Amino acid sequence: MPKIYEPIRQDIIIGKSYTCEKLYDNRNLLRLKLVSICGDVLFVNFKEHISYRICDEGDCFKLLFDIPKSIGLGRLFYEIKNSDYLNWLKEQNYDSWDYSGVRHYGIYASNYMIDVLSHDEINVFRPTNICTVHLPK
Repeated sequence: MPKIYEPIRQDIIIGKSYTCEKLYDNRNLLRLKLVSICGDVLFVNFKEHISYRICDEGDCFKLLFDIPKSIGLGRLFYEIKNSDYLNWLKEQNYDSWDYSGVRHYGIYASNYMIDVLSHDEINVFRPTNICTVHLPK
């Protein structure tokens, strides 16, 4: 059965291309910082990620070829159905864990292709200004 790339969260990125500027990983959080050419910043969080992989987009010709056959390029966030990445992980531990509910997300920026396996839904948000400085007139 072929993989299906379903675009998600397209409402937040209309007409913009993003690069992955930073990836932060600790035991409790995987966070990506994405920046558009206009300076728009997005953060993507996963609190319960199981695994992730990152690859330079120039080394992902097959992936770039497969996406248009499924839904089309030009999107940033995907949920991947019939995931070979999830199947690979199951195979690696002899299918000894329950992976029901695990989702495969693709964050395909202009510089990196990042795949995440997670129990969480993807959490995408713009940072808010915590402090505003007002200069005297």
